[in-house]
Amino acid sequence: MLTILQPEPIDMRLVLPDDLAQSPESAAFAASMDKLLATLQSEKERLGPTELDQQAVAVIDLLTRVMDSRQVLLNLRPRWAAKADTCKEMAAIYDCFVNTKRTEVQAIYSELESDIERFFKYLHTNEGYGGVRLAVQEDRRASTEIKVDFHERQQEDPRAFNSEGHLDSLGLCVFLAFVKRFNAGFPLIALDDVISSIDSGHRQRVCGLLFQEFGDYQFLITTHDYVWFEELCAHQRAYNKTSHFVNIQILGWSLDTGPRLDNYRPRWERTADKLANGDKDGAAADARKALEAFLYEMVIATLTPIALRHDGRYVVGDLHGPFVSRIKKLVPDVHQANLVAFQALETNVIFGNLLVHNNPKAANASLEEVQGLVSAVQGIEALFTCPQCGRHVAYYRDAKVMKCHCGNILWQTKG
Repeated sequence: MLTILQPEPIDMRLVLPDDLAQSPESAAFAASMDKLLATLQSEKERLGPTELDQQAVAVIDLLTRVMDSRQVLLNLRPRWAAKADTCKEMAAIYDCFVNTKRTEVQAIYSELESDIERFFKYLHTNEGYGGVRLAVQEDRRASTEIKVDFHERQQEDPRAFNSEGHLDSLGLCVFLAFVKRFNAGFPLIALDDVISSIDSGHRQRVCGLLFQEFGDYQFLITTHDYVWFEELCAHQRAYNKTSHFVNIQILGWSLDTGPRLDNYRPRWERTADKLANGDKDGAAADARKALEAFLYEMVIATLTPIALRHDGRYVVGDLHGPFVSRIKKLVPDVHQANLVAFQALETNVIFGNLLVHNNPKAANASLEEVQGLVSAVQGIEALFTCPQCGRHVAYYRDAKVMKCHCGNILWQTKG
């Protein structure tokens, strides 16, 4: 790099004493000095660098800096080549890792698919579902696709044709398949309100799936659905697992004391206590809830056609008539043989109110009339309950039978 040092300006002014400054000789000397200074200044300006000189200096300076930079780059070139080789090696290792991971994950998915498919088909028997496919998406990071065969459609996104309940049950099947694959040494399954969007016809099958596929696991199950709670208890009895379970109800909770717990008691035992204590409204409400849940479940189990409601909520008046008509068609002999049980319910004063209202009016009814409603609901429910395992029966159209999930056939049907 070239650097030019400019000389400092020379102060050539002459300062004379006062007594000499006024003499003619001094004036002549000062004039000569001024002329000399002017000449020197003129020569200085003439001898200074021209614009072309300044450009040349700038070019020399630039070239000097370029040469220095070039030398730096030449010195860095071996290091850059080494770093480039390292980068290539790292890229190759990463690609190998990603491809190996993708292959291994897909292999695990392939192992899971058979369980997911089996679980899902068990929950949705005869609904047209085929294979279930889990596939790693190569164009996305940490992403997986789920595809399902549905009737003639192959490898479809389940969101295209499945309801929320079906999607939730598929998610449950995926979760359970992962549990079976990865929790072999830690057999604990925790399920919190997993059936909230699943209809009652499939909730029983969730119970069956848990007890059949995970009979040696420990469960921690919570639910707000009282009907499903009782179905779980029924499956405990059906699979001789009652002594293995502790069934607890949360009666309430507070911020200071936490939850209030009590051992579970079957619904009809609690209803009997209410009747014994003269709580007619409470007993009638229990009977209404039990009948509503039973009818809803049996409408699904017997493929009973009913009028759809926008809100999806069905009460006794919506369900009872279509269900009885369906039973008369499927098993007329059963209906005729148990006509007393059907009539005991239909002639009850409180039941008549249930056909037009949601809540029974037990205030003006006698305790005996409430007891009659409870007994009538129990009688109808017992008629369609398997005597072997305590679960409700269902209609199997292809086999033309009404039987329990345990395999016990109760009746042959007409259609």
